[in-house]
Amino acid sequence: MLGISVHHVRRLCEAGLITGRVSDGNRWRIPATEVERLRAEGVPPIPQLEDDTADRGPAKPVPTRPDVPAPPTDGPDTLSPAVSPEVREEHDNCAIAETKLKRRKIELELEDVEESFRDRSRRRSATEQEQRQRQEAAEAQTAREVWVNRWVEYALFLVPYDAAECRSQACQLAQNALRTISVEVSPWTVRQLMEGAVSQALAPYHRRKRLDEAVRQAIQEALPYSARSERIGVEAKQAAQEAAARSADPPSMLAAAQAAVAPFATRFRDAEARRGILDSVRAWAWGEATEEERQEAEEAVVEALQRLPMGTARGRLEKAKDAALEPLEATLRERKEKTQRRQTAEQAADQALWLVGSYLGQNCSFDSLFQQFETERELKARLREVLVKRILSGRLAPAEVSDYIEEWLDGWMEDQEAEDES
Repeated sequence: MLGISVHHVRRLCEAGLITGRVSDGNRWRIPATEVERLRAEGVPPIPQLEDDTADRGPAKPVPTRPDVPAPPTDGPDTLSPAVSPEVREEHDNCAIAETKLKRRKIELELEDVEESFRDRSRRRSATEQEQRQRQEAAEAQTAREVWVNRWVEYALFLVPYDAAECRSQACQLAQNALRTISVEVSPWTVRQLMEGAVSQALAPYHRRKRLDEAVRQAIQEALPYSARSERIGVEAKQAAQEAAARSADPPSMLAAAQAAVAPFATRFRDAEARRGILDSVRAWAWGEATEEERQEAEEAVVEALQRLPMGTARGRLEKAKDAALEPLEATLRERKEKTQRRQTAEQAADQALWLVGSYLGQNCSFDSLFQQFETERELKARLREVLVKRILSGRLAPAEVSDYIEEWLDGWMEDQEAEDES
């Protein structure tokens, strides 16, 4: 505590510079107050001890008595033969005590040296043990990091490839779970903890998958494949996602998605029915009606369909279309009948116009065949229009065409003869 050796403390205690007492085991016991004082004032140095003879100073003369002879002065260890036995015995005891004291001091110094060596050995052992502990702690930390990394990799392996947004959360939860357990825990237990952490991290992912499945099923049941990529399909999917997101369990998600998609499905079927009807109108009377008439028909049908509410049955839509087209169809029928009557009249006229060539051959003479041919072609053209008009007006029946041709040619001959005479 004071940063000094046991030998230093012992010498200070023996010198009286530190207050203490000697225990039964010949150890110095120092009060805590003395230690605090030394900390505050500082530890004094060890005093220099002089030789025992120097401490005693010069030898004092031995007092003399008439009955006691004076000690000899030959040396400190020699006694005069005249010294009494008591004095000699006391002298011997002092010598023995002095020898014991010197031996005890040597033993104490030896003990201090040994204690110093023991202290140094203990400090070295403590240092080595501390180093070993630090090294073992570092190795244990490294091993734990490897262990943690291995289990975190296992946890990340459990994350699906399409759940990348959950990887960081799974990693964090796995690390938090591993902080609370030791590396000695069984692999089965650690595996359960990792699967639980990953399951917790994947909760939003699984909810999103259930929501997507409910939306997909609802759209697949209500909308045909061709409508899913159109705008109405996109709107239906968005509405289904918003409705399903407000539900907790898969059945509720599916029911909410189906309810959200139903109006879009109704609207799509109605639009498909109306589109089909308009497509049939665009092909209506192809080859018979003009482009303007087909455009007029389409506009009339669109106007008629707009008057019907969404979701109207296909049969009612067809009836509305037929009602809108009835005036135009009547016009087409009338025009078709006129065309057929004209074709019939033209056919009847063409079948009888052969009489013109026969009549000219029998009743007329020409300078050349070319003149005859040109005259015949001109008369047929003039006569054909007359015949068609009379047949269409009802003034000439098809059975009367041949007779009318002969009469008309007779009139023409008379006109020609009159011109020739004039």
